[in-house]
Amino acid sequence: MATNTQRDLLEHKLKTLLQDALLADVPPSPTAEDVDTLIAIEQGRAYRITVDRSPLDALSIVVGQGSSVHDIKRMIQNTIDRGSTTKISWYRFRIAICTLHA
Repeated sequence: MATNTQRDLLEHKLKTLLQDALLADVPPSPTAEDVDTLIAIEQGRAYRITVDRSPLDALSIVVGQGSSVHDIKRMIQNTIDRGSTTKISWYRFRIAICTLHA
């Protein structure tokens, strides 16, 4: 019984902490990986990339400093695969990025 009371108290304190504006980017039920990722971003070891897909929702991924273009492409593909059944045209993606930065 004491364990459940302690767990309930911990969950209540965690919910209270997550309502703070400084922790707005922390997901509602953070995993250890989520927290590690956010710490890496704050320490400058990683950065967040947001891919704007005009008519669709934007994708947001976190990339480490040592990531290659291939790693970033794989992360974008994994993010899209989790939420969609459409296939990506990497040719159109590359053309859009090149025209954006030209």
